[in-house]
Formats: sequence, structure tokens, C-alpha cells
Amino acid sequence: PTAGLWALRAAPTRLRCAHSRTHGQRNSANDCSAPGAVTDMTTRTLIRGATVITMDAQGVLPRADILVADERITEIAPTIAADDAELVDAVGCIVIPGLINAHMHTWQTALRGVAANWTLPEYFRKMHAGLATVFEPADLNIATLAGALNQLNCGTTTLVDWCHNNRTPEHNDAAVSALLESGIRAAFFHGTPKPDPKPGETPFWEVPHPRAEVERLLKAHQGRELLSIHAAVLGPHYSTLEV
Repeated sequence: PTAGLWALRAAPTRLRCAHSRTHGQRNSANDCSAPGAVTDMTTRTLIRGATVITMDAQGVLPRADILVADERITEIAPTIAADDAELVDAVGCIVIPGLINAHMHTWQTALRGVAANWTLPEYFRKMHAGLATVFEPADLNIATLAGALNQLNCGTTTLVDWCHNNRTPEHNDAAVSALLESGIRAAFFHGTPKPDPKPGETPFWEVPHPRAEVERLLKAHQGRELLSIHAAVLGPHYSTLEV
């Protein structure tokens, strides 16, 4: 796994994300996936004096050093001697593995604050049947990119994007492209747009999930290290039993 730790000051101020790329699953501070978007790594970086929450057998280390070499965490110990390493003073900070956001409609980052006081019926009417319908692929792209970068900035390094404003393949491609550009580890869940049906049009709750489109995305992005493709199929409370 490459290095990717999120450092927080004990006071509310964030320090910064310590690294830029990721490989493998995040199970501990020794094995964490955390693409950052703030700084590039030198060959060796020493994060010194932090409180480290390892999420493994080491538990919580009140004061410890972390050595990162060639983008990978190589050592965590109370004191590490590495005179040739770039030094990051993390005294007064908490270092944790990157967080996981398991449910986000990332495209809605462009509309942050708009729906803060809406009821659920208002949300469906004004968001899904209203604002969502005017999003072009380019709009979805920039909104998803801004949302993914903001997640990194807030310490989330794995994002599950429930994308339900994807009425065309171009919308899907635009959203996936933004996730890849951000550098975050992402699970893209292909969802279902929910516009009001036009006269004579089959309503979304009676339309089977477009399997062919999900398979197209799976084929196009098979083997990507930081991206996986999934289907967010409508549940029985949103659709007919046949769907």
C-alpha cells in the first residue's frame, strides 16, 4: 500500500493530506489507501511526533513517527532516524488512515446548500424532476470532480459515488472521468434518474436497469486500480416488483 494518511490537528484546524496515490485496501495505518491532492512526495518523508491511530495491533500510539519511502509507509515507531528524509512536523496532530464515504451523490456537490430545507417530496420534485434534468455531461463532470476533490480535502480517500443523474452514456463517462481525474479511490454506482414521465412515456419505476450500459462501463474500466463499477438498482420502494 502506498502512503496516505490524513493528519488533523487536535484543535479543529486540518493540517493536510500527506500523500498523492494509493494501492491496495486500507486496513491500518500500515496498510491504508489514501490518494491525496496536495503535495508531491520526495523519495523519503518522515512524519514526526503525531498521535497515530493505526487500526491494527499497535492500536493508538500517543506519539510516533511515520516513515514513507517511494510512496509507501515503511515504518511506524516511537522514534525513527531518517536524516535524509523530508520532515513533516506533526506534533499536536492526529494521523489516521483515510476515511471511507460509503454513500454520496457526488454530482450534487454543484447544488450544495440548495436543498437544505427541502422536504423529501420537495427534493424529488425540485431536484430529480427539476434541476437534475438540465445537467449536461460537462456539468456532471465538473460537479463530480469538485465533489471528489472536496472529499479528499476533508480526509475521505475512498468514495462510493451513487450517481443517479446519468441519463445517457455520455453522462456516465463524464462522471467516471471526473473520479479518475481526482485521484480518489472510487466505487461508481450506476443509478437511475428520476424525472417526471412525459405523456406516453414509461415512468422510471417501470424501466429495468440498463444492464448493457453497466456492462459497457465494466468492460471499459476493467482492471483499474482506483475504480470499480457497480449497479445501484432501484429497490422495491422505488419501483415495481418486476423491475
